[in-house]
Amino acid sequence: MDCTEHITERKVLFDGGSRWSGNWQTAANRSVGGTSHSYLETYPHLLQTEYHGWVDRLSVDNSAFAAVHTMGTDKQWDLTGYDAIELKLGPTDGKLYHIVIHDGRPFSWVGSFRGLLAASDRVIRFHRLIPMRMPLRNQPGHEDPPPLNLGNIRGFGIYILNSDASQDGAFTLRILSISAVKLPCSCPTVPDPISMAIENRGGRILEMRARARLVIQSMRAAIRTILRRKPEK
Repeated sequence: MDCTEHITERKVLFDGGSRWSGNWQTAANRSVGGTSHSYLETYPHLLQTEYHGWVDRLSVDNSAFAAVHTMGTDKQWDLTGYDAIELKLGPTDGKLYHIVIHDGRPFSWVGSFRGLLAASDRVIRFHRLIPMRMPLRNQPGHEDPPPLNLGNIRGFGIYILNSDASQDGAFTLRILSISAVKLPCSCPTVPDPISMAIENRGGRILEMRARARLVIQSMRAAIRTILRRKPEK
């Protein structure tokens, strides 16, 4: 988690209470047989935009995703001189999300953040974004990409991946604003204790579910063995 205390200037890119520019469109894994879907809806009276939907895991295993992103490259954002992207979030679901930034070249720059159960701010420095060869692919590019061209940003996106069972099902991300910020400090990145607690809790839940599956499988095997036995005369 990058510093949120030493921001000196903020350039709001997307205001939660207004319709976002850039012709935002949704995408999901329906093309490969999944049932994931998502919506981007603005609520001016709440001053927030809500990205919500469903991530399906059953039909496509861990390939499920839902995304929303700008379309076309006719829109341009000049973020020269800014240091980081800031997301102001309302109460969310505790799931892991990713923000994508494009500059018109065949790379995407991706940063991850977790929506918390209470309102929170998430700041990701541009130099911490991970370059990816293709959007929505969890594989880095095979060649060294050039630095992100902050003076020629051509697109943004937000997506959620079904990386494990805790990501499955309904999701809701409430966004108050997305901004570019100037962050002249050199504060180190620190672990987010709330996110760590959520992840640890999720790990325990997954372990409990795995143990429960083993118990159920053992019980079913025992019942099948009993049913196959011939009654003694």
